[in-house]
Amino acid sequence: MLTFTPCLALLAAVVAAQDAALTTVEWRTGIAKVDNLIEQLTPEEKISLVHGSTSQDNQQQAGYVVAIPRLGIPAVRLSDGEAGVNVVNNATAIPMQLNIGASWSKSAAYSSGYVDGTEGMILGEQIVLAPRVNILRGT
Repeated sequence: MLTFTPCLALLAAVVAAQDAALTTVEWRTGIAKVDNLIEQLTPEEKISLVHGSTSQDNQQQAGYVVAIPRLGIPAVRLSDGEAGVNVVNNATAIPMQLNIGASWSKSAAYSSGYVDGTEGMILGEQIVLAPRVNILRGT
């Protein structure tokens, strides 16, 4: 039991230092409304805004940030959207952005964005991560 005592003391010191660091970090942005809001957030709430979580409705979207109702901060849902809104519910499958770009069609690009945006709103996604251009990976 004696060998665990120094480890537990060290762990307690690290946790205490992290709590102190979270409360002493300078969060000021120079925008009064934002600064006021950040000052009201607890350290746990600040972490929840950058940590992400799983949504309660299990849409399996790309990301979810929990709401902070006491400050009026809504939940934020993010969905991949490079080939249509990618959630559990059915959505329109559209050509990949690489294919649309290769067509040089402004109409096709606009239509793709319109479908992604409209279906994202209908499905309750606040951010649709599209268009996305990525290096093709192959091995």
